[in-house]
Amino acid sequence: SDDGCMNLFTQGQTARMRALFEPGGARASLLNSTACGTPVTPTCNDGIQNGDETGVDCGGSHCPPCAVPCADPGFTSNTITTSADGAWSVYAMDLDGDGDADVLSASFNDYKIAWYENDGSGNFGAQQVITTSAEGAWSVYAMDLDGDGDADVLSASYSDDKIAWYENDGSGNFGAQQVITTSADGAYSVYAMDLDGDGDADVLSASAFDDKIAWYENDGSGNFGAQQVITTSADAARSVYAMDLDGDGDADVLSASSNDDKIAWYENECTTTQNCLSENTLQITTIQSAPPLVLDENGEWFT
Repeated sequence: SDDGCMNLFTQGQTARMRALFEPGGARASLLNSTACGTPVTPTCNDGIQNGDETGVDCGGSHCPPCAVPCADPGFTSNTITTSADGAWSVYAMDLDGDGDADVLSASFNDYKIAWYENDGSGNFGAQQVITTSAEGAWSVYAMDLDGDGDADVLSASYSDDKIAWYENDGSGNFGAQQVITTSADGAYSVYAMDLDGDGDADVLSASAFDDKIAWYENDGSGNFGAQQVITTSADAARSVYAMDLDGDGDADVLSASSNDDKIAWYENECTTTQNCLSENTLQITTIQSAPPLVLDENGEWFT
């Protein structure tokens, strides 16, 4: 019934489909399906879980499956902009407080961080420039950094070694660039997560030329401390991410580095808010030539 809830189909031996029960026991009427090109009863689909099921494929002489498999729903390309010169990174987050996901872009050649307003139906407005001062813009991310409840924007720019953020007023109007650091040599990636357990979002960076993964402590109002180095052994660091990997309740750090073909993680042994992710408190585990990590529905990591 397309309401996000699980429904129950029932079937008779001869008359086949009897009813569809909504949560709570209400019965909805069923219509014939034309998913396979010609009308069929709701019980006769192709048995493939493709999101378009209207019944069950019971098989057998009383209910053969569809002769022609249902078409793959596929994807349709919808262009948001062609004005992101050397587009390198994209992210989605509600930026104007209307409840739908807007889109962010980082483009290398025009030094631009920009966003595109979503009307809620996947129709996007014109490019709205946040900055053209991210020289060699490589990565963009969004997170509430100043504790006012809206999503601010972060950028990593490769050519000026810069990690910066842009304050959102809650309606998608962004302030001037606020520099967190210019010591991320060849900045490739930026991410935000509470790393020191004080309830606000700290910032992580990965930079290629200095092989560095580093973090920057947030005081909760968007004021960031000096760069704190996690490692300088991620040869050509390309990506950084944070998630609790060992089940102890704090956010550990993940990195990907291209010259050494390495996926690595760094255990967060935070017991206080001071220097809890400094390099000498980390247990570093390297996973050579590893497949990507995937988080399943139970919160467990698998490959």
